[in-house]
Amino acid sequence: MRTVERFSRRSLLAGTASLGVSGVFLAACGQVAPAPADAPETKEEPEPEPTAAPEAMEPTIIKYMHFTTQQEVWDETYGAVIGRYEERNPDVTVELDIVTWPLTAVAEKAVAASAAGIAYDMYYGWFGYISQFATADIIQPLDPFIAKDADVDLSEYYEGALERIGGNLYGIAWFLGARSIWYNDDMMTNEGLTSPADLDAAGNLNWDTLTELATKLTTREGTNVTRWGLSFNGNAHSSIVIALKSWGAGWWNEDFTAPAIDSPEAAEAVQTVLDHVVKHQVHPPLARKETDVAPNFTEQKLGMVLTGPWYTRTINQEIVEGQTPFNVDLANVPLGPAGRGTPLLINAFWIARSSPQPDATWDLYKYLISEEVQPDWANLGGGRFPPNRTYTPAVQYPFEKPETYKAIADVSIPLRQAVRQADINGAWAELWGQMEAGEKTVAEAIAEAQQVSAIALQEGGCIC
Repeated sequence: MRTVERFSRRSLLAGTASLGVSGVFLAACGQVAPAPADAPETKEEPEPEPTAAPEAMEPTIIKYMHFTTQQEVWDETYGAVIGRYEERNPDVTVELDIVTWPLTAVAEKAVAASAAGIAYDMYYGWFGYISQFATADIIQPLDPFIAKDADVDLSEYYEGALERIGGNLYGIAWFLGARSIWYNDDMMTNEGLTSPADLDAAGNLNWDTLTELATKLTTREGTNVTRWGLSFNGNAHSSIVIALKSWGAGWWNEDFTAPAIDSPEAAEAVQTVLDHVVKHQVHPPLARKETDVAPNFTEQKLGMVLTGPWYTRTINQEIVEGQTPFNVDLANVPLGPAGRGTPLLINAFWIARSSPQPDATWDLYKYLISEEVQPDWANLGGGRFPPNRTYTPAVQYPFEKPETYKAIADVSIPLRQAVRQADINGAWAELWGQMEAGEKTVAEAIAEAQQVSAIALQEGGCIC
């Protein structure tokens, strides 16, 4: 696999060394001229004592549990990034232990390996399974490293780019995603609509205008939907908190001591998103009719979609370079009565508590979150929301606008999670389906979500 190959300078140096030894050997095999007959007899000199060759330094090995999507761009990018680091640090070897889909397999393998006494230096992290690492207590805080390292100033980082547990810092994002509105700009023009970006520029991108756009973009033949106006995915915890923020609500109270989802403001936010599905019918339901079209954005069966920068490669490959290209644009999330915000979704690396090489691992860690590497991470959909405010967003395609990414980052909020967040996420997804089906009201669903969250927080604590 490309990510574990030893390439470039080390291989070249090895080859050069071999050639040098061969050259000496060939010279020794050549013909040597005899000494003249009348040459004076030479006095034999004692042979010098052989000197011991200097001991080769053992390389520092950083053992890293790495996730790969098995896509060529993923492996080539990581190969280049890690390869550069090894080139600059010839005494360091980064040893990858590869894990593939599903992503949660990283947590399962890491916890099992720790229980078996197998040491690692670093893990591939993701906000969706940090709770499992925290519960197993197999990662260590970064605070001691930062305390003695003047190169890292945490005040420069977005708060949402920092992962804390019990007040200690465990992760700094290398990859940040923030969900926002991607839309078919040609569709807006053809329908004579003001685009979300233009609405936002005039201060008019709110939930009402978003609903109006979604309604006008939705088309039908009889009772069958032939094009959907919007896909927001309110059944996902990290999506619904966007609406909660718009109404000044939150899943948790300010000091993270109790859930706060069961409030009038939260109910209004949830109802607004749900109405797109059950009232306006401009958003595909979870139980979509077979005769309704699938909400495929790349095939122009969907006008607007809430997604993150990881979607840019799909847009470029399937739309811009596809057989039927169209113009795509990006806008911020809508304004609500109390403003707006979108959570930052974190991928961070974590230093293992079992690390035999913690200082060397921290040096690699700093490199992986540096501004230099952000353009590399842009290949994977990262870079648009750099973790550090002083970094310039990295983009790849003409349809991207760094100023829009910066505006979204400026209203970003931390994704606040409990250690047992998986329990909450699963319960919310189920409750959303019950609301769509009319089996539970919004009031009943958020009351139950409150109870589930309270238990999860009490039993596991918070990631804070």
